[in-house]
Amino acid sequence: MAVTGAKVFPSPDAAPLSNVTVLIHDGKIAAVGPNVAIPPGATKLTCDGCYVFAGFWNSHVHFTEPKWARAATEAAPVLTREVQEMLTHSGFTSVVDLGSYIVTTSALRRRIESGEVPGPRIFTAGSGLYPPNGVPYYLDDLPAAVRASLPQPSTPAEAGVIVKQNIAAGSDVLKLFTGSYVSRGHVKPMPLDVARAAVALAHANHQIAFAHPSNLEGVRIAMDSGVDVLAHAPDTVEGVDDRLLAELVAHHMSVVPTLKLFADESAIARIRAIVLRFHQLGGRLIFGTGICYRLRSDRRIPPARAGRPVFPRRACDAHHSARGTFWTKTRRPSRTGPARRSHDSFGRPCIARPDGLYPGALCDSRRPCDFRETLIRGALHRQLRHRLRRHRLLRESHRHQVRHSRLLHGHAI
Repeated sequence: MAVTGAKVFPSPDAAPLSNVTVLIHDGKIAAVGPNVAIPPGATKLTCDGCYVFAGFWNSHVHFTEPKWARAATEAAPVLTREVQEMLTHSGFTSVVDLGSYIVTTSALRRRIESGEVPGPRIFTAGSGLYPPNGVPYYLDDLPAAVRASLPQPSTPAEAGVIVKQNIAAGSDVLKLFTGSYVSRGHVKPMPLDVARAAVALAHANHQIAFAHPSNLEGVRIAMDSGVDVLAHAPDTVEGVDDRLLAELVAHHMSVVPTLKLFADESAIARIRAIVLRFHQLGGRLIFGTGICYRLRSDRRIPPARAGRPVFPRRACDAHHSARGTFWTKTRRPSRTGPARRSHDSFGRPCIARPDGLYPGALCDSRRPCDFRETLIRGALHRQLRHRLRRHRLLRESHRHQVRHSRLLHGHAI
């Protein structure tokens, strides 16, 4: 396939290339440039007046909605539509699932990898690990048997058994709740020796470790146990200061801010300031939304937003906020070397690199939030159109672009 006449953004800090051709061969980018020879018989996609980006990563999603329980048996067209609505219509070609039922997520991944269902590459943590008797209160509506089955290791040996089970079931990364809200305002920490054991085993199996920290103690446990990525910014902010942020940077840790998740928190201004300061100190930020961890049954969400992502899922939001802070493309979590100090596994995209990075969103330059196509493994994924919501999404996108721009330039919000 050849995408012709495009304006290509090779990386967030490189100048765009105008009127070039992107040649895709065997699902990978073979060449990018103004004078690329197009083989006879290649499919041509004329891209006059549109932008081409490397496929976006969403490094914090959840396949926890009831519909994913049917992933193994649902009709392919239905499952395709559901994947499009959640991810590919926004240009996401790779996602990291940080907590779901691994049996159903693996079934979804198999159907995508087989080509039966078009969709992104999925890396999954399977079930996260919670502190002893530390399942979060916002999961209270789960059936008692399900809550009891969630892993809550109290010893390093128990943590090791659970991590091995996750790996055997097909997990790619580790997710820990180093600080878990067992009730409003009350965070229960994971024992440090339990966290260390889980992280050490994950790293020994070339997995990256993510942590949900919640507060200062949760951040310190994550850092001291060797966690690579904080899955959220801490939202209980007391004691989180420049010294702590500098320690995180020194430990080569990354952060997935998920700022919209905390939009209604009273401390949101301080949370934003923490994220900005971490970035200013040299910390690496990774784009992720936390999409679909909250469902309609959660009464804390206004009905108009329940069941939809709590961060704008339009991929253009990610692109426009990408400059230096929220760039959405990360490389695949390493499976070929130790994950410790693996922050370099989360790098900038390069659309011409030969490591399997996929071309992603083809975006109309006149309507920068209207993604025309998503290409995955060299195949076009026609986008669903949400005409009734389009203008609202554009307005929402603009508001968040302005907020992120102010964040990046240090303005108070």
